[in-house]
Amino acid sequence: MVDVLASQAAAHPARTAFRFLATGDVDDAGADVSYAALDRRSRAIGAALHERGLAGTRATLLHPPGPRAWCRASRALSRRACS
Repeated sequence: MVDVLASQAAAHPARTAFRFLATGDVDDAGADVSYAALDRRSRAIGAALHERGLAGTRATLLHPPGPRAWCRASRALSRRACS
């Protein structure tokens, strides 16, 4: 998953990776997150985990639903890349 994200961020940085619909209604304007933004945010989260000595360990992520949830989840899956 992380390699795909990095590849998409390099090839199509401005393309929408996902849209979070706050109300759940498809007509909701929502919040778009580009591949570049998702990659940038997830790398920052990975760096923070690494700085805290958590690279290669298990992590529990507790967060409200929203666009940032995807960033946190993608970096948590790839925390081994920070080892």
